[in-house]
Amino acid sequence: MEPIRVLYPDDETLRDLILQAHTMLSVCALYTGDFVKAEKSADAAIAMNPSQLGLHAYRAHALLFQNNRYQEAKSLYILLKGQIEPATGRPFREILLEGLKALEDANISSPNVQLIRDEVLNQK
Repeated sequence: MEPIRVLYPDDETLRDLILQAHTMLSVCALYTGDFVKAEKSADAAIAMNPSQLGLHAYRAHALLFQNNRYQEAKSLYILLKGQIEPATGRPFREILLEGLKALEDANISSPNVQLIRDEVLNQK
C-alpha cells in the first residue's frame, strides 16, 4: 500500500493533517513515557517539515529520556538552543527549558534532564 502522501501529493490539507497527527503522537508519547514512539513520530513530522524547530525539540526530549541516547540528545540541544522561534521571536533555549519543566511537572523525569540543563541549556 502506498503512503497517503504518495497517493495524494497535491493535497495540502491532508498533508497538514498528517503532520499534525505525527506531531501530536510525538507529544502524547512523550507524556506517556513511550520515548521510542515519541522519537519515531517526531522523525516522521520532521521529514514532512524539517524547518519547524518544535519538532526537533520533541525529538531531542525523546532522545534525552532513552537509555544510551544522551549524546545524541545533547548534540541536538546544542544545535537548537541558540535558535530563535520564528513565530514568537523567543530564544529557543527558553522553549526547551519550558518543555523540560512541563515534562517534569507531569512526573516525567530522568537524571539526564538536570545534566542537559547544566551542560547545555544553562551555559551561555
